[in-house]
Amino acid sequence: MHLVWFSRLMVLISLLVVTIFGDLTSVAACPDLPSFIEKSSCETIPAENSYLYLNYRLAFAKKGDKVVFCPFNVIKNRRDPPIIIKNDIEVACAERDSCVVSGPGTHMVVKTKQAKLFVQGFRFTGATKSSIFVHKSSSVNEHTICQSTFEGNESKKGAAIRVSSGASLIVGQSDFTDNDSVRGTVFTDGSLEIYQSNFESNHANRDGSAIYGGEFALIESRENLFRNNNGGGDLISLGNYNYNDNNSKYFSNAGSCSSTGFVRGNSVCTGTDATLSPAASPTASPTASPTVSPPKNDENPTLSPMNNLHPTGVVEKLPKDNIHINPGYFNYDLTDEAYGPEAWGKIEATDTDEYNYWKDLQEYLPVSLTENTCNSAKFFNGNRASPVDVRATEDDCKEYHEIRTLDGSVTLQSNNVDLQIRPNMLRISYPRRKNKKDLEPDVPTVDVPQGWGKFLDVVRVDFVCPAEHTLLGEKFDCEIRIYVIQKAGRGVPVITLLAKVGKFNNHLQEALDEFQKVWESNDNACQKSNRNLRSSQLGSKFDNETNTRTLVTSNWNPWKFMQQTKSYWFYGYNGGLTEPPCSYFLHWRIIDTPIELSEEQLQQMKQLIMTNRDPINCKYTSVHNQYGSFARPLQDSSRLLIHRCTCREYLSDSLRDLTGLRTCPAGAESLWMPNPRDLKPSAKNLIGTSGEQEEDP
Repeated sequence: MHLVWFSRLMVLISLLVVTIFGDLTSVAACPDLPSFIEKSSCETIPAENSYLYLNYRLAFAKKGDKVVFCPFNVIKNRRDPPIIIKNDIEVACAERDSCVVSGPGTHMVVKTKQAKLFVQGFRFTGATKSSIFVHKSSSVNEHTICQSTFEGNESKKGAAIRVSSGASLIVGQSDFTDNDSVRGTVFTDGSLEIYQSNFESNHANRDGSAIYGGEFALIESRENLFRNNNGGGDLISLGNYNYNDNNSKYFSNAGSCSSTGFVRGNSVCTGTDATLSPAASPTASPTASPTVSPPKNDENPTLSPMNNLHPTGVVEKLPKDNIHINPGYFNYDLTDEAYGPEAWGKIEATDTDEYNYWKDLQEYLPVSLTENTCNSAKFFNGNRASPVDVRATEDDCKEYHEIRTLDGSVTLQSNNVDLQIRPNMLRISYPRRKNKKDLEPDVPTVDVPQGWGKFLDVVRVDFVCPAEHTLLGEKFDCEIRIYVIQKAGRGVPVITLLAKVGKFNNHLQEALDEFQKVWESNDNACQKSNRNLRSSQLGSKFDNETNTRTLVTSNWNPWKFMQQTKSYWFYGYNGGLTEPPCSYFLHWRIIDTPIELSEEQLQQMKQLIMTNRDPINCKYTSVHNQYGSFARPLQDSSRLLIHRCTCREYLSDSLRDLTGLRTCPAGAESLWMPNPRDLKPSAKNLIGTSGEQEEDP
């Protein structure tokens, strides 16, 4: 009993020292990655029995060994033992994230009094117990993990890292993504110092989706980023109050205490200090914020309507029988019984813009465009309504090669390319060739696998914010859709890319600069006498920032977005238009890895749509709802078949040429795919009556 109280007293004294002297101490920065000389002499892991070799090399390393490995991918089998670190060693990878250890069980155990581990630049994925376990027997020395990545690991306690009582670990400049645990992506009963690291999209069933600290844990957190972590418990769960933070950022997290920036001690929700208060998401390219600033589409919707989203407030509700309203008019206001999503089924299909766009292709479509199918309950037998939450529900990928693309020579400045700011999206509309054999116009084309015919023409590219589809329950900030024309009666393939806020996207900015010109042209038509005022509200603030970064647009084409994902694999399902008349003739192909755009670019896209005016009547054209959204609610997909194509079905053309292989073996997906999740069909999507997605079993 006396020992327990003595231990608690020592922990409290340690916390007091950290609190008082926290500003006077500093965490030693991770050293630079290996130099060129070290890289050139890096140690190679043989291809045969690679995991066993790595295990032997590290387990029997001599005290003081410093090893730089050349990039490798080793796969641990279920029966293979974990790597036991018994001595004082330093291990680094010649290239960050290029030394990959994957497979079930625990990857590495730090054990014995002589053990002192320093690991840098590694990537750990696929563990089914803690990827790295720091045993209490190694408590004599302090261990360090630098510039490493933990992704897609699972465990009851500490999916990525577990630190035993008495042990001490420093983690710096590392990434923790998509880890799943009962308690803690990082679980510690000992001392944990973690700094300049990112926790994103981790999940815990009970407590600590990011960090869980036991009763005697001492945790020091500095300049970390916590984003989109969720689960049944809290972001950071503590058995005591021994948690000190300095300048970390918290946003879009979900837990039982609060959505952002809170921890829990002794099962009581406890508000954090100022350094833990919710912070705005950092932007990759800071710029002056526009006068009208709609919020980005975070995981949790705004609790109250944002009335400043439209220059005249929320889009006003219009009388149902107003003769001045376009008969095909609709909006996204869930409370609007006349024109909101629940009323879309009452619109005459032939009055809609989508009918007018596609009617010339009616003979090539498998459905009648004159029928409005927006009433999902009425047309449930078709069960092809879009958008949906995308996840594999059947193991039936029939595609046998990657989506192959050709850029074409048509540019955004071509006279026959139409850039439109529509009431709910931005659109690039390409000219249509009368005959496939015609050489002009030379628009972007694509070879969609599974017998669609080689190199079909792209007819339009739509930019939708926020994204209407979700992926495994995750929401995204935008969705880019590339529509392809096929004159054989099967329908229209739509190559779709999801986008989330992150780094500035030069390729996207080239297109936004052209849409900016459209906005200014419309605005100038309405403000001949006072155009400087409106220009200062939107145009100039983005012009000053983007003109210095815009690239030459002579070769702009939508396929560069696919290259940014570095993925050749996708989900596929048969669905419909996401606006009236909601016709079921689309074949969605949704790339499994998102691209990035900056926060300012997201705001610019929303501003272009929300503040655009019709150049003829000068009325605002936007149809967003009170939350700044243009997204149709997710549709019932309980009987929808969604297939997932992976490297087990095909490798990319370049990898086939390089390796001579056509597919990858089962269990090795993480070595070939940037997003090796959802590899086996799950229970089919279930959408509750409230429109909210139910928890995946």
